[in-house]
Amino acid sequence: MKLISHTRQTMAESASRLAFGSTGSSSWPVWDRFLLLDDAPLMHIGNICETCEFFFRHVGRKDVSSMSIASVKAQLDSGVQSLDDGALPMGGVVPAGSYTVALFEVNPLLVRAGGPNDYFTQEQRLVWPVDPLDEGMAEAQYYRCGQRALPGETMLFEFVIPLQDPRTLDPARVDHYRRLIQAGERPTAVAIGVLDTKASTEYPCDSSGNEVVPKYPRHWCLANYLIDGHHKLAAAEAEGTPITLLSFISDEASSLAVRDLVGAYLEDEP
Repeated sequence: MKLISHTRQTMAESASRLAFGSTGSSSWPVWDRFLLLDDAPLMHIGNICETCEFFFRHVGRKDVSSMSIASVKAQLDSGVQSLDDGALPMGGVVPAGSYTVALFEVNPLLVRAGGPNDYFTQEQRLVWPVDPLDEGMAEAQYYRCGQRALPGETMLFEFVIPLQDPRTLDPARVDHYRRLIQAGERPTAVAIGVLDTKASTEYPCDSSGNEVVPKYPRHWCLANYLIDGHHKLAAAEAEGTPITLLSFISDEASSLAVRDLVGAYLEDEP
């Protein structure tokens, strides 16, 4: 992903149906994290363990569709060019909180868990000796949008995770956005971003039982949970053409490294 523009935004109040939630125990009051819809868990978005592997799972409703705001729909359809004048008013869909708001150029590739280009059965397995394809992940579909090496034997992986099952999209709407893209438009999708930083304490072994230390033992995983623009992402993937993604990257739900994320992108720009 290429960073086009960024800003900071804090929303003290929001009318969004979405919220962040967590569960835990007496020893770890906050452990598992969730994205909630109408106060019920929708996505399990991992845990706070920095040595555990990154994951996400759909745990709630399967019939969720895009959540849009009529006042900015036309601007999103034609494409946001910059955040120089601040972020768009998205308090109707983005939960209250503090955010790094980033406008990215994205060229999405739809991936099925266990299939070609799957992070969980390829790059992740080089670092964590686990089988990620349990019942919750086996049917997962998500977009990969690139990766980049960072200092300190770290690799940043970029994901866009749809809340709506890509198999349920309206082909006519996808075709509509394909025509816009063919005409030179770059429509904008909207996501809530969460950055996880992970590093395993033990690595997979080779056939002789010896641990194999990977080239990049530390993974930064930027998960952008798509709340508006499912048909746009599908159209961009079908055309093989970049569009833009407006991501509200949460301070509260992310690793502390979120404050270094913009710098990591800027250092990589010419």
